[in-house]
Amino acid sequence: MMKTSHPFSNASWDDVRLFLAALEHESFTLAAKALRIGQATMSRRIAALEAEVGHPLFDRSRGGLTPTHAALQLRPWAEAMGASMRDAGAALAGLEAAPEGRVRLTCPPGVAVDFLPPVLQRLRVKYPKLVVEVLADVRVRDLATHEADIAIRSSMPAGGPLLVRKLCDVPIGLYASPAVVRRLPPKPKLEHVPLIDWSDEVPSLQRALAALPCPRVMVTNEFLTMCAAAQAGVGAIAITSVQAKLRGLVAVPVAFPSVPPAPFLVITHQALRHVPRVMAVLEALERLVDDLGLAQTTPRVSRSPSARRGTTSPSPP
Repeated sequence: MMKTSHPFSNASWDDVRLFLAALEHESFTLAAKALRIGQATMSRRIAALEAEVGHPLFDRSRGGLTPTHAALQLRPWAEAMGASMRDAGAALAGLEAAPEGRVRLTCPPGVAVDFLPPVLQRLRVKYPKLVVEVLADVRVRDLATHEADIAIRSSMPAGGPLLVRKLCDVPIGLYASPAVVRRLPPKPKLEHVPLIDWSDEVPSLQRALAALPCPRVMVTNEFLTMCAAAQAGVGAIAITSVQAKLRGLVAVPVAFPSVPPAPFLVITHQALRHVPRVMAVLEALERLVDDLGLAQTTPRVSRSPSARRGTTSPSPP
């Protein structure tokens, strides 16, 4: 019988899923736990897959699993199958009649606190069966592999089958509490302004402010801590005008260097573009930007790896 050239031609997706989990966790025990199956089942089915492909896929030792050359050769096939299965699931999700179910939205903590509450309230009233799971941290989740459904970011993704919509540009300035501004000398300069800066755990934002000659009075890796310190009068922060207004901060009267505004980008996977629950969240985000008076006409674009270029702006995480 003629053999097909595809190494997983006779393997089920379930077995390939186990193979990918073993590659990721380098342990049958940990992979089985992640997939919520027994370790013996995991080991037995990987052994059956090895018999199917005709090569050992892992070297077993007390230290865990080491993928063999055969496993590394098969990995791209398995990952492609995994991507296809995820995209198929996303496509089927679009068959829902109305927005309902869970949407995973990833965004920085500052955006989650300052911008999302009115969006979530509007969605709760209009679509009571819709649940938004907010992943509020600075981790850049991979939308191409469906780690999240929607991302709000200020920088373009590296690539993948993604759709990007730039809803607006949000101006960046130097803001502080009224008490800090009152303490400044007449006709102040940047050298007189105490600055709350980003720590080296957030290198991109730290670099954006590195040229400011302000004395550093505090550094932090967390946006909400930065804002609380600014409100308490510790120092000034570089922040969007919208977020400064929300916190009662005022513009510092100094010549602030020309800083690119922070783009408000909304990103989703191409396979989700017609899914009702995802579309409902996207529309609510656009409505928010309209309500803030920041809307601008910007076309949706498909991403390509070469498009990730541009000037860094100190947008809050």
